[in-house]
Amino acid sequence: MPSVINPQLNETLAPYQFDNNVTISGSNVAGGTTSLSPSAVGFKAWNYPVLLAQGTGTATTAQSLYLMEVNLSTGTAFSNVYFYAASAPAAVPSTTASFAGVYQVTNSSTAVLVASTAQIGTSISTTSGFKTCALTAQFTTNTTGQYYVGVLIGTGTQVAFGTPNGATAVTTGPTVAAGLATAASYPFALNGTSLTTLPATVTTTSNALTNALAIWCGLG
Repeated sequence: MPSVINPQLNETLAPYQFDNNVTISGSNVAGGTTSLSPSAVGFKAWNYPVLLAQGTGTATTAQSLYLMEVNLSTGTAFSNVYFYAASAPAAVPSTTASFAGVYQVTNSSTAVLVASTAQIGTSISTTSGFKTCALTAQFTTNTTGQYYVGVLIGTGTQVAFGTPNGATAVTTGPTVAAGLATAASYPFALNGTSLTTLPATVTTTSNALTNALAIWCGLG
């Protein structure tokens, strides 16, 4: 593991969200790079550094919408959503559809689905490791601010997505810090159950911590 982190970490946006200037020295931890910025390892954005996401994870609950906050700048173009599967189902969870998408927060209580994938059951099944989920069309942000990546896995065997060791569940503890303790600003949340597709809008004031997971996600 790295022995030095310099400069100090910036967690002003949300827990586990670091600025693009954090660098490390020490052992090789991310494909030869010495930077914790998303671009250093080929991503446009992520919700926290991927090297923290390779814990054992916890399996999702079928037909539940998991939300992970990302803060994006205007003009960020991406075509894929990425996840890390600590363990993946041996069979495709196909009795109902599985999807990923991106929601743009448009006001204090609403987020609108602005980009989505086709069915991702095949993409996430069979093997562990990084999962690439292609959007149906490239999306470019037109506003700087708060977005959520959403993921919904249909019925059947579930995926254990990568989460930080010791921070799998987010019902208590440091994940919800001062200034982030309102539902619409949760960095991780559950918002909807018994779903068969991604909802067109979500009410962010209905974000829930119970059964939410600190899932890592990336965009690129």
